[in-house]
Amino acid sequence: MTVDLYRFNGAAPASLPAEARTASGELRTDLANQPKSRAELGFVYFATIDPATQHVVKRGSSYRVETLPAQPVPEPPALQPRVLGKLEFTSLAQAAGGMTDGMLVAAYKDPRFEAFWIKMQLASEVVRDHPVTTQALRGLEAAGYLPKGAAAVLSSWPVA
Repeated sequence: MTVDLYRFNGAAPASLPAEARTASGELRTDLANQPKSRAELGFVYFATIDPATQHVVKRGSSYRVETLPAQPVPEPPALQPRVLGKLEFTSLAQAAGGMTDGMLVAAYKDPRFEAFWIKMQLASEVVRDHPVTTQALRGLEAAGYLPKGAAAVLSSWPVA
């Protein structure tokens, strides 16, 4: 949408007022459509600008229209790892890590992971970068329960 700008008595360019009074006090309205009234009141056309892309700047004692600098396009927000439910985490570990049902049962019975399974029972959710999660995945990989590795599980983690 463009805007017509006018100067009045040497002032900075601006839009026309809704109404103005002559020197004798007579009211003038609809100045945008009344060129004789504009001239009588002393409004002088300056320029038509698009306020979305242009602005008026003062340079010394004069004014000119300049193009606004391009606005940077904001980066989309970074995707963050989703918090998973315990079953969703187990499914992810099996699918992405290559853990079979037999490996899952063996890992559950493995005394080296007893503390992890207790923590899983107490937890209401699984957070990707939580130390319990990352340490357990590395341990499961080292024990041979994640043939594709902990990194495969972490890199396949769903994001939101």
